[in-house]
Amino acid sequence: MFSLSASKSQKLEKAIWILVSTTVILVLIITLFISIADNASWYEIRWMGAFLMVCCTLPISFWDIRQHLKFMHNEKLQIPLVRILWMVPIYSIDSFLALRFTSISYIFTTAREMYEAYVIYSFVLFLFRFVAIRENHYNPSSDSNEQISVQLEQS
Repeated sequence: MFSLSASKSQKLEKAIWILVSTTVILVLIITLFISIADNASWYEIRWMGAFLMVCCTLPISFWDIRQHLKFMHNEKLQIPLVRILWMVPIYSIDSFLALRFTSISYIFTTAREMYEAYVIYSFVLFLFRFVAIRENHYNPSSDSNEQISVQLEQS
């Protein structure tokens, strides 16, 4: 039976990920240039360019999110970070869909704005937890859902 060590497996996985991502991006760039050469309309060129950017951001974002989930060592801090990292693919897909389907772009924008509010909440939660951990008022390994209370010292 054939088995790879952990480091070789990770290197192979990373190489395949880079190869697939690069291939998709190159194919899309070539398609965009062919469309420009064939005198495609300005509208088609814009949304093809937007699609190219979406295809560039998604593999990078998913890789970063996956790495955070794979090497989770402090859930109380990393979960809000993963929520924040999801903004990149959501914004890129939303922008592409709003450009492609202009008549219903308000639906995509509304969904994006709701997620943006959730991300702001996650960011504040991350900051509170980070400060509490730094000031030793919070145990990140506890499984309880108690609220964080940080008492400010008056000097």
